[in-house]
Amino acid sequence: MSKRSLVLAAMFACSLAYAQLDSNSVTVTASKSGATSLDQALYTVYIDTGLDRGITDVLSLVQPIGLKAADLAGLEITTFRTAAWPAANGFRWSFTLAAPLARMKETTAQLTALQQTASKGGVGIVSFGLRNAQSSQSSQTCNVGDLASDARAKAQAIADSAGMGLGVVLGMTGAAPTVAIGATPSGSTGPTSCAITVKFGLSRY
Repeated sequence: MSKRSLVLAAMFACSLAYAQLDSNSVTVTASKSGATSLDQALYTVYIDTGLDRGITDVLSLVQPIGLKAADLAGLEITTFRTAAWPAANGFRWSFTLAAPLARMKETTAQLTALQQTASKGGVGIVSFGLRNAQSSQSSQTCNVGDLASDARAKAQAIADSAGMGLGVVLGMTGAAPTVAIGATPSGSTGPTSCAITVKFGLSRY
């Protein structure tokens, strides 16, 4: 084996630590992460109404607590019975409400008041429950441009070490934010990570 072949083989072995390299392309992964904190309480709010009630009626009811059509998580036919409502088929509207953890007392009071408003107005029956806690940062969009630049820099370094030229992007996957499951005692969810895997073409000089 020639000296040049030995050098290229060594470079190839080192590059596998953070990329996949073949004769025509190189695939690299770039990621960014940072700690996030749990700062939102996630509630599920149910509104049981008669079949004569529509989305306009329900949205008018929940608008004072900040819920809108985009927060509607589900709709189904249900049967319910209370002292005020005999057994009957109706709609069950399910909403997701995100509220600051620091204002849970106020949010609970608002939901309790909503129950009374719905009952007195004859709109329906409101029930709610605390589902989970989340970070308000977890839904932030990944900066694909920055990740792509990092990926190209990694791929360029590999191409240079192999004595080859870096070509066009052949494929890309990823860029979805993920949050580590489970809170630490400090209230941190752990790292939030955005990552992309990019495949670049290679050319020989």
